[in-house]
Amino acid sequence: MQNFGTPGTVNIPQHEVKLYDNPHGVEIYAEGVHNLFANSGNVTLALYCTRSSSPGTNDQVYRSIVGRVTLPVAAAQVLAETLFGFLKQSGLSPDANAPKQ
Repeated sequence: MQNFGTPGTVNIPQHEVKLYDNPHGVEIYAEGVHNLFANSGNVTLALYCTRSSSPGTNDQVYRSIVGRVTLPVAAAQVLAETLFGFLKQSGLSPDANAPKQ
């Protein structure tokens, strides 16, 4: 199911549909996932970054939602499996980072 190509990339089969790599596509940097929500056959991930209201001051630091990604459940399952496989292959799986007992 998963076809891992060049290190640092993953190729996901796309069922004979051509992919147009839009150079203007949105890219989001997020520090983490704030929450997950499942409803009506879809899964939504709310992504966040840590911010400060006034850089350089002692003002409060807070998390700000920077975007949301909504996927049908089947696509979310493929994403989870593919991401875990990619991290495992790269030596970054949760199992690899667990403390040795």
